[in-house]
Amino acid sequence: MEAFLTHFKPFLAQEWDADCELAEKILQGLQPHQNLTVLEIEGYLGKTFPRWLSELTLPNLVELTLNTCVRCETLPEFNQLHHLKILVLNNLLAINRLPALGQLPSLKVLKLSVLPGVKCLGSDFYGGDGAFFTLEELELSCMSELEEWFGVAGPEFFPHLSNLTIMLCPKLRALPSDFPLVKELSMCCDDKLLLSAFESGAFLNLEKLDIQNCTSLLKSSLPQVLIERFRSNPGLLHSMSASGQCYNGDSLVDLFAESLNDVQNRSELDREIQYHFVQ
Repeated sequence: MEAFLTHFKPFLAQEWDADCELAEKILQGLQPHQNLTVLEIEGYLGKTFPRWLSELTLPNLVELTLNTCVRCETLPEFNQLHHLKILVLNNLLAINRLPALGQLPSLKVLKLSVLPGVKCLGSDFYGGDGAFFTLEELELSCMSELEEWFGVAGPEFFPHLSNLTIMLCPKLRALPSDFPLVKELSMCCDDKLLLSAFESGAFLNLEKLDIQNCTSLLKSSLPQVLIERFRSNPGLLHSMSASGQCYNGDSLVDLFAESLNDVQNRSELDREIQYHFVQ
């Protein structure tokens, strides 16, 4: 069976175009150059990833993508990748546990998608008393079995997270309550999850809100403190996309429109606020 390998420093990509019994031996036999900065492994058919992902320092590796490695049952610990800034894990169907990603000291962007075996994000995910010290962007999407995401209050968790995206996680019951610096929130979820997030006071510094599929979420169901905050500070939400919302006097669209009506200098505000409605 043939493996397709492209190698042009500082980028290495490995793709598998057919079933390969020797997949694990082939990938283990690759010895990445110490100057490698970007690594993508796609369509790998082995059950375990190579040991060198855990053992080698790879001092210049800043971006790692593991995509459609559908037979892999465990992930490496990544504990030697001290300079990794971007980690993308996508379509890993057999993975049911995530390593201590919260302890990667330089991680800025983490994208997790199509991990149907992952049911909980908790202590194993964080890996210590503090976690995700440098993370700025977090995306969870198409996590069909994710039910619980445990948070730990305190300044040592997500201290720099500014962009959070949660899409199509239908079983997720609640979000952690402490995201002090999140400015951009994108959610495609059930109304109850969005409402619980607002009620917990998790997002006190929002500047951009993008919500989808929350068709029955009403203005009257929001905490009064949040309603007053929207009304008194219309510049708080620079952009709002409300898919499926109707103009019935009690929608989030109406609430946002009310806040605009209170502004004396609309022309000045219009230059700052982008207001989008997806019908």
